[in-house]
Amino acid sequence: MELSLFKAGLNEASIIHEMQNKAFMPLLNKYQDIETSPANETVERIIDRLKQSFTD
Repeated sequence: MELSLFKAGLNEASIIHEMQNKAFMPLLNKYQDIETSPANETVERIIDRLKQSFTD
């Protein structure tokens, strides 16, 4: 199996959103941390984070 890492760009925002939902939804359902859970984050918020010059 070959694995490679690359910096995510704006075109991967929907993929990141889907991954966050799948990964964090069980915790959101359990703890009901609606305001802080990555599972409740919008695609627009992910895009905003990807546009920040100081993050990778």
